[in-house]
Amino acid sequence: MAFSPEEYERFSAEPPPPPPRRRSNWVWVIVLGVGLFAALPLCCCGGIFWFSFSALANSEPYRMAFEQLSEDRGVQDRLGRPIRRRGLVSGSLDARNGRGNARLQFTITGPKGEADVETKAVRVGGRWIQRELRIRYPDGEQVIVVRGGERVEVLPEAPEE
Repeated sequence: MAFSPEEYERFSAEPPPPPPRRRSNWVWVIVLGVGLFAALPLCCCGGIFWFSFSALANSEPYRMAFEQLSEDRGVQDRLGRPIRRRGLVSGSLDARNGRGNARLQFTITGPKGEADVETKAVRVGGRWIQRELRIRYPDGEQVIVVRGGERVEVLPEAPEE
C-alpha cells in the first residue's frame, strides 16, 4: 500500500504535544477548608452577640425610656432634635411569669451633643413600670427624668445609689 505525499506527511509528523499539566488544587482546598472552619465559630458568636443586644434594643423598657427622652423638653433643648440612639443597648433584662427587672444603658445623640442614659424598670402583673431614667451629659451634669415611677422635671447632680 502506497501513501500519497500528503498522507505520508500526516502520519510521519510528530504527535502533538500533551496538554499542559494542571497544577494541583489541593492547596486551595485546604486554605478554604481551614478558613471556613475558622469562620463558622466567629459567625456563631457574632450571631449570639447580635441577637442578645438586639433583644435589649427591642425590649419594652428600652422603648419606654427612649420615647420619654424623645418627648422631654429638657433633653430636646440640650441635645436638639431628632434624638437617636448611638451604639448598642447594654444591661440586663429578666422577665418571667408576669414579673421582672430591667436595667439598661445606652447613649443618645442629637445635633447639639450626646448623653449616656440609664434606665431601671420593674415588671408587675405583666406591665412594665419605669422606676428611674437618668441622663448623664459629658460635662458631668446628671438629670433624672423619672424617679420612683413618677416624672421629675429636672434634678441636676443626683446622688449615686
